[in-house]
Amino acid sequence: MPVDGVSRGTVDAYTPARSAQQVLYQIGPAGFLAQQHTIKLTESGGAYLLVDSFRVEAS
Repeated sequence: MPVDGVSRGTVDAYTPARSAQQVLYQIGPAGFLAQQHTIKLTESGGAYLLVDSFRVEAS
């Protein structure tokens, strides 16, 4: 999962039943400056990738 063009590893979001509001990835408050960022999600198996939210919190 690239964030700002830098790979941050792979996240496996597979679950046999739909499960909302899972925390799949988290970066601590020191991980980002207060500016625009790009997150790239890529579906690599299955029929779809469903994202129900992103949460951004100020530190």
